[in-house]
Amino acid sequence: KLLLCDSCTICCNSREECQSNQNYTVGALTPLEFTLVMLGGICGFYILLFLISYVMRSKVNHRYILDALELSGSASVYHFVLCDTIMGWLVVLTTLSFQITIFYAYLKTSSFEDKETSDWVYAKRCPPNGLECEDDDDTTTLGWISLFLVMLTYLMTDIVKGSKLIFRAGILSSVRLFVAGIILLIITVLAILSSYFYNRATALSNTEIILNSVILLFTTDIDEWVHRLLFYLHPKWLEKMMHDARCFQSNLDGTSDKKDDESNIEPQIDSLTKNQNHSFNINPDNAFLRDHSFLIDKIEKSTGSIQTMEDKLNAITDRLNKIESGAKKSEAAQRRRSTYADLVVMSS
Repeated sequence: KLLLCDSCTICCNSREECQSNQNYTVGALTPLEFTLVMLGGICGFYILLFLISYVMRSKVNHRYILDALELSGSASVYHFVLCDTIMGWLVVLTTLSFQITIFYAYLKTSSFEDKETSDWVYAKRCPPNGLECEDDDDTTTLGWISLFLVMLTYLMTDIVKGSKLIFRAGILSSVRLFVAGIILLIITVLAILSSYFYNRATALSNTEIILNSVILLFTTDIDEWVHRLLFYLHPKWLEKMMHDARCFQSNLDGTSDKKDDESNIEPQIDSLTKNQNHSFNINPDNAFLRDHSFLIDKIEKSTGSIQTMEDKLNAITDRLNKIESGAKKSEAAQRRRSTYADLVVMSS
């Protein structure tokens, strides 16, 4: 059983490895408590953003070409929130619960409050024949800056997508878009805070900071792994879910287009989805073309490439024919010269 000494300032084990007997807190909050407060504050902020955009929706003179499927994650199970099936929502809730459970485990072991389950490492060495302890913590500011840059590079896309989904949820009065956006933001915040607090508890070098953060970032991709698994287990069901998500998106686009037509607003293309505008030029009454617009666009591009290759091949063939014709003419001329030479020899 672990020996507890609440009055001790430093605790050591039999290998002379020691740590300060003081829990790391943010103010008066443990890492887990601080994370819950942060999540509550962020959810409150985005609820306020949703309400503001909802109230101001009639004054927004900008047409949003909304690619809800892309923003919520076309390769993630979280786009199932755009569908009407109970099974899809169960997959979303199960995946989200699994990810939150993993982050909770890291946050729980990042605290020194429960010494028996804590992952806090011994960062000091206190020889029995010495008066001072040696600090083994080699982390520097560079390591923490690297952690920030890794998190920023990997997760900033999800922050932007989640924010845009929530803002447009208010504009288009869509609770599902709000749910999709808040899920992205919750996972992102949990990943950032879990990585920071766990590194404070366990990292003794800059390389350990990066290693721990990368391992935790894998947790944010579990929704994509589940989506890939469903693709191999039940591709037809997954195709149906994608179709339902596109139909939901098309209905939102139709609502947005109607409002813009009534206000005589010139259509503008959002910078994030400007490359997706081709699919919105298709007649909305044609459901097949609308749902398969991406595939049709690919076929058109492939047809153009094939035509270009055929033109180049024809040009090469014509050139080879000209070369072959020139070679035949040269050979005929050579034969005539040879025959003439033979006649000259015979006449002489």
